[in-house]
Amino acid sequence: MATKQQSLWRTIGVLLFSASALGVAPRPAVVLVLLMSVPLWALYSVSSRMRYWVMTGLMGALFTGVFGVTHGILFLSVVLLVGVFREFFDRGTSLLSSGVISVMLSFGVSILFLGFWVKTVKHDFMSELKSGLIQISDEMVKANAKLVLDPEILFQQIPSAYFAMLVLALSIAVKAGPKLQMMLEGHPEIVSQEKRELSIPSVFIWATLASILGSVLLSAGSLGQVVFANLLNVFVVLYFLQGISVIASLFSTYKVGALWQTFWYFLLVVQFGLIVSLVGFSDYWINYRQRFVKREAKSKLQGL
Repeated sequence: MATKQQSLWRTIGVLLFSASALGVAPRPAVVLVLLMSVPLWALYSVSSRMRYWVMTGLMGALFTGVFGVTHGILFLSVVLLVGVFREFFDRGTSLLSSGVISVMLSFGVSILFLGFWVKTVKHDFMSELKSGLIQISDEMVKANAKLVLDPEILFQQIPSAYFAMLVLALSIAVKAGPKLQMMLEGHPEIVSQEKRELSIPSVFIWATLASILGSVLLSAGSLGQVVFANLLNVFVVLYFLQGISVIASLFSTYKVGALWQTFWYFLLVVQFGLIVSLVGFSDYWINYRQRFVKREAKSKLQGL
């Protein structure tokens, strides 16, 4: 088992290694958000709270100097995302409440910092963003000629895409962060699986249905339609995560091996993401996990 100091240096090494991926990644900003949450989770675990905030602040300054202001802001948004989540979650706040607080705070603060920077330096960030989206859509269409992408629609949905990236980054950290800590420190954090299960409140069902209606019925490109479309994107991601939680419960009930779990997760995420979201959405009415628990209990009784 590693000492606290050894674990800390190992975690810093993993962070720096993850950062080096930015230099070779074709779209480093996205990689930054998704990759950094896991080692940041481990860093929070192996260091004191004060040391976490000081060290990540210095790293953020380094990122800003090496990769530019936008990358620095993105990195600090993930620092805030993981740090605030752990501040609440480690003190007994529920998974959902901790996630909502951390994602909303990270999203709002990063947007404010970006707006302040754009206004201060008079940088035409929006034009740069639009040109980047046009380039990405052109590359995707070249890769798949049947794909139809409108850069203007993509531009309108950037807020929800960024929000969804933060949600996904946090969910990856919650799942993979303790495993990385186990590798670095020699033992896992003791957190029950039940505490990590996601259950979306029932009120989100009606908000999702309203978003679907608003996205379909309002005229395309209008302010209301754009707002509802962005909300719908966020709800799809949230129910995707709930669907993953349902599938994890299914795997646990039927004692599916780690190799097969990896295979099915990869297949579901890559090919059937929308179906996973529908599973999470329908869980409100069907309550899959409760059914799995009853089935497992029934099987145990039959085995006695």
